Amino acid sequence: MIAPAPALGKNASVRVERAGQKRAVYFTRARVVGDSLLGRGDDAARLPAAMAVADVRRAEQRHFSVKRTTGLVIAAGVVAGIIAAALADNSGYGLKVCAPAERSVIC
Repeated sequence: MIAPAPALGKNASVRVERAGQKRAVYFTRARVVGDSLLGRGDDAARLPAAMAVADVRRAEQRHFSVKRTTGLVIAAGVVAGIIAAALADNSGYGLKVCAPAERSVIC
């Protein structure tokens, strides 16, 4: 049995697993009304769809995660810093940067 209507966000997109079926069904603009899950099918036609709550084995809704997003931003910054340090390195592992007065065949 799924959670009552307040647990679904406004215009929720929900992945629903029916009892006895392996393939999941996707609903957009999903909401629980009485003993039914209502919404629109997640196909090209987006036709209205309904399912009895009793037939639902599991329902999942994606949520924004502050921790995961912050971790992703920090990790991207660390990777960018490592790449910048490697490109600025003059020890032979990165690109060699020559001053204009040092231009020669060796540089």
